[in-house]
Amino acid sequence: GMDGLAGGTMFIAALAFMVIAYLTSRVDTADYLRVLYVPAGQEVAVFCAAVAGSCLGFLWFNSAPAEVFMGDTGSQALGGALGLMALSPTLNSPIRPFLHRMLREARRSLLMTMAYFAPDDPLIDGLCKAARRGVRVRLMLPGQSDVPIVRMCGQSFYETLLCAGVEIHEGSRALDFKHRDARIHVRTEAGAVDCQQLVLAGNALLGDTAPPLQRKLMSIGSYVIATEPLGELRAQQLIANNAALCDTNWILDYFRRSSDHRLLFGGRVNYSLLNVRAVAPATRARMVKVFPQLRDTRIDYAWGCLLDITLNRAPHFGRLEPDVYFLQGFSGHGIALAGIAGQLVAEAIAGTAERFDVFARIPHRNFPGGMLLRRPALALAMLWYRLRDLL
Repeated sequence: GMDGLAGGTMFIAALAFMVIAYLTSRVDTADYLRVLYVPAGQEVAVFCAAVAGSCLGFLWFNSAPAEVFMGDTGSQALGGALGLMALSPTLNSPIRPFLHRMLREARRSLLMTMAYFAPDDPLIDGLCKAARRGVRVRLMLPGQSDVPIVRMCGQSFYETLLCAGVEIHEGSRALDFKHRDARIHVRTEAGAVDCQQLVLAGNALLGDTAPPLQRKLMSIGSYVIATEPLGELRAQQLIANNAALCDTNWILDYFRRSSDHRLLFGGRVNYSLLNVRAVAPATRARMVKVFPQLRDTRIDYAWGCLLDITLNRAPHFGRLEPDVYFLQGFSGHGIALAGIAGQLVAEAIAGTAERFDVFARIPHRNFPGGMLLRRPALALAMLWYRLRDLL
């Protein structure tokens, strides 16, 4: 019975991974489904099919009366295979060569932040070399992790990095806050901060620090690529007036020229937050549809981040209490709105809240589906709008 449970569940999981790996290994399919392209997907799909076939063969051969027992040895091997399926597409991430190039070319300052700091030897060597040649290298790392062993692995390199002159700053996440003796007491893992006024501006990373706000936000992934330098004449042929442009789709693409005559192209929104690797090939496919003349152009840079959106895509400003303000829900317009938001909340704290209250009066609703089902519901809704864009 235990062998059947292990083999049956592994067969289902391997089939699911096989389908996902195949779909994400094709640029056209990945672009149509609005998921990120995974270059190593086809090889992973073959491996998944082999694992699924072997599990099916085991179950077929070992039907009652059972003749072969899998035991711990076989079940642990299947678990390792499942982990390999999930890990394999990340091994060819285009972020790695970009990161090493950035370390080699940095001249004055280098600030890196990452949720999981599990460096390899070349990365440690690059950080140390950059610090020794006079670059100010700062690592902003989380103070906690959902994978403790990864955090412990990263901390084992701290001594080497600190001796080379690298600065390491571990985050102190705000866990909660409450009023105490006419002041606001903000508790962190390592201590506490008391203040008279509090502004919550965590956006997509706010987490459960303020649950009433979390229900009105959804984090999504957004990505941008930069081509190689095109030259002034060729760049002008793409966008003659040097304007920043976007299309009129619901899930839109946006693009502009840079000062060194590259094309910056973005808009690969990821609502499911699955397959966040290999940004450049999938976004490049979108770029080539808009600018076919860039089909043979090299992509030099690719980056992405989490954005916060609200249900109505309007900014969400307001107060939880008279002395607790919040700014969130920039919905992809943070470059223009963040500076305005800072000015408005500063005016409100200073006693002039008329302009801040204009935004605070905008009504906002929670995302439907609760904390468990709201992301699948959003992904399905955006698929509908994606189909409308295609039609």
